Amino acid sequence: MKFIFPRNYSFHSKFLGFIDYSTLFLNVLWLTFLIAISNLLLENLDIKIFLCVTLYLPVLIFSVVGFHNENIIYVFFYLKTFIKNRRVYFYNKAN
Repeated sequence: MKFIFPRNYSFHSKFLGFIDYSTLFLNVLWLTFLIAISNLLLENLDIKIFLCVTLYLPVLIFSVVGFHNENIIYVFFYLKTFIKNRRVYFYNKAN
């Protein structure tokens, strides 16, 4: 069976078909950081689990649902450039 893909079709490989590998790497890195910090600072297992779930779950949901299948790294980059260059421009129409 042969498939015909248009030339402007961009194919991105994804883990399990719904999450980009760069987003997956960022999620694993964030979870590893949270677990390492919670192991260094806290001793109670219940608080460790609560802290990791509370700080990791929004990032996971945001990366899976996202903005119209946009990569989460690009979204963070766009937010950073928006915050850095937040200006309001007013233009006068010349009649």
